[in-house]
Amino acid sequence: NNSEEYTFSDRYMQLPDSLPERVRTLAIELTQDHDNMFDKVKAVEEYLGSNEFTYETENVTIPKNDEDYVDQFLFETKMGYCDNFSSAMVVLLRSAGIPARWVKGYTSGEYKEAGNKNGSIYEVTNNNAHSWVEVYFPEQGWVTFEPTKGFTNPAEFTSTDTKDSGSESSSSTEKTKEEQKEEKKQPKKEEKQKDKREPVGSEKSSASHANAGAGWYVALALLAVLLLAAVLLYVFRSLWMPVFVVRKLKRRSDQHVFFEAYYALLKQMKRRGLPKQGSETLRDYAKRIDGKHGSEDMSKLTSSYERALYRNEDSAKLWNESRELWENLIKRRWS
Repeated sequence: NNSEEYTFSDRYMQLPDSLPERVRTLAIELTQDHDNMFDKVKAVEEYLGSNEFTYETENVTIPKNDEDYVDQFLFETKMGYCDNFSSAMVVLLRSAGIPARWVKGYTSGEYKEAGNKNGSIYEVTNNNAHSWVEVYFPEQGWVTFEPTKGFTNPAEFTSTDTKDSGSESSSSTEKTKEEQKEEKKQPKKEEKQKDKREPVGSEKSSASHANAGAGWYVALALLAVLLLAAVLLYVFRSLWMPVFVVRKLKRRSDQHVFFEAYYALLKQMKRRGLPKQGSETLRDYAKRIDGKHGSEDMSKLTSSYERALYRNEDSAKLWNESRELWENLIKRRWS
């Protein structure tokens, strides 16, 4: 129910009121060009793994009383160990409206020897202490991410489709071996049958080549049509994309939909030639858009969005109140 959703959001989306604005701005910049939650998370993870940051366990700067731990790491030192990287990722994700939690534990340790019952013995010491990030996906639950440079994500995700296809491949191979045995038993018989099936005469051969040529022309024509359709869809995406996005998001009422919807609106504005400038806050951007069109719609929507993002108000309730305004904005023919 709504109270449970709000409790969940309040716990895994909470941020300190003193968090510097530039941290929130960076989170939006890193994620706003991605359409789905997974790509947003990966964008933050890859940013922290970029050459801008350095892994260091010694001489790591400790913030003063008036300095924010994450802000100092992201914008000042850009150097630290697992706690710096994982804390920064959690704060950035929550600032982008994505539920995340900080996890402290140990890596797998150092392999020592084989254990009983085909097991293995590993030695885990204080040197294996580590921290990482988990993100909550509504349909999958908590998923592990590793932002710290030099560390790899131990979680592996496999598809049941891959296993099924592997089984089919195995059975197919066994069948092939059986067929090969049969072929060895009756080689002469199959050669005779093959001779009977092959066409004889130049006329049949020419007809076969002609049919093959015609098939190539049809295939090429079909490919050209598909390519043209793809190009047209891309060129005119600003016309049909809003319809698709509205159909996808309009009927949702969960705690995350408002954030996805607002990012989708920013992307649509960019397609229409009205992108947000890097130095602009969301509020300044909304005022600029409203000033061009003599309305207050973008500012009203942005105000509700900021209440959900910065004040941790009930985002589902704010979305229900802003749904119609958002739909009108994303469908508007901006000039």
